[in-house]
Amino acid sequence: MKTYICKETFQPEKYDDGGFFTGEDMTVHAGAMFVRSDGSFRMVGAFDTVRLEGITADEGTWLEISEETLGEYFEEVTE
Repeated sequence: MKTYICKETFQPEKYDDGGFFTGEDMTVHAGAMFVRSDGSFRMVGAFDTVRLEGITADEGTWLEISEETLGEYFEEVTE
């Protein structure tokens, strides 16, 4: 799996663990780290979205975003 770091704080729409929109935005902070899921499962997005799962202070947080948003707000971490 690929690891990504958030380059700039942003506020995507927030969904609960059932995939329902909460009517609120969530905050993803700069420096938060996520892994990209290799699976095809998506809670709210379509097949063309990227699923990221939080591994730092945002652990338990998940995002389903477009490739465009991934490129704008995240950078791949290389070792």
